[in-house]
Amino acid sequence: MIINTRCSRLAILVDTLLTAIGWVGFYYLLSEGFPAWGASPLDVAQTPLPAQLLPTLLTLSIYLIVAAFNALLLMLWVRYHKFFFIKLRRDGTPSNLNDNVVASSFKLSCNLLHKLQDSRISVIHHDTRGDIARLELDELLQPPSNCEIFELTRAA
Repeated sequence: MIINTRCSRLAILVDTLLTAIGWVGFYYLLSEGFPAWGASPLDVAQTPLPAQLLPTLLTLSIYLIVAAFNALLLMLWVRYHKFFFIKLRRDGTPSNLNDNVVASSFKLSCNLLHKLQDSRISVIHHDTRGDIARLELDELLQPPSNCEIFELTRAA
């Protein structure tokens, strides 16, 4: 299932444009690489080994420079958010979060919340407003406790 979020038309346009540029660059690099495979062995034998590796080293160095630039941008973005949004982060975290508060926020009983937390597999169905409509817990999927398979899996 793909989760679609609402975006502005500008964000969709920028995303589409950057994706198209990426695919064009991929096809360009791919089409430039295939003719090099078809070069005759005589041409390759006449060129020294460092000259053969130079284009690959240049490409790898460009990739490293782009990766370092992306890492720098990511670090600057993190610092920006830490500096400017520190007050929102402090005020936005709930301080006294217990089972009663969590259960009431999801409109569940505490008993059902504990069953949900203890289950290995849970399927949660929501209604159109986003509220929990139905829960399927793994206790329905587990074999009875006198089954040998269940005892082996529980012991492991």
